[in-house]
Parts: sequence; structure tokens; C-alpha cells
Amino acid sequence: MKKIFFAAVCSVLLSSCGVGTYSVVSGKDGGALISVADSESSPVTVVVDGTQYDVKTVKTSKFKKDRKIKETSANTVKVTAGQHDVSVLKKGQEVYSKKIFISDSEHRVIEL
Repeated sequence: MKKIFFAAVCSVLLSSCGVGTYSVVSGKDGGALISVADSESSPVTVVVDGTQYDVKTVKTSKFKKDRKIKETSANTVKVTAGQHDVSVLKKGQEVYSKKIFISDSEHRVIEL
């Protein structure tokens, strides 16, 4: 009787174990963002490593250090993380030129 009871308990315990691998992925997607802030909303050309992007600037009054900018394709350039040569052209003239390092999931705002 004890052997049958022991065998039944062992079979229940062995069959009720959760077997498998569980994984959870969270966080932001990879990539970095560059936006340009100015006193007026105007079109500018952002040149990142020789590639040109036509974007609109975000008004400085709407941008504050602790406030997020609404990221749209009209005002944001998506780049890979790392070091980039960035230039901003406004009405054909270069108003900003710098080599910057931008980390993954960072949103860099260039103020003109």
C-alpha cells in the first residue's frame, strides 16, 4: 500500500512541474534621435555623416529641458548609436557643425 501511495505521489509531483523557458523582453527600441530647436518653426536641413534630412525645427518656447518633444518624422532624425558628424543648414547657410556621440535610446536636441 505504501509503495502504491509513494508511486502515485511521485507521479503527480513529476508531472506537475512547469517545464520550459520563459523570457520577457522590455525597454525601448534601439536607435537614437536628433531634433533641432529654434525660436521659430522653420525648415532646416540636417546633414548626418553626409546624408541630408529635411526637417522642421521645434519652437524653443515649446521645448524645455525636462519636457519631451513629440517625435514625428517631420522634426526628428533617427540615427544609429555612436559618433556622427552633424551639420545644420538654415536657408543654405551652415549654422551648426559638430561631431557628437549619441548613445542608444537617447534623444539629442540641438538648440540654434
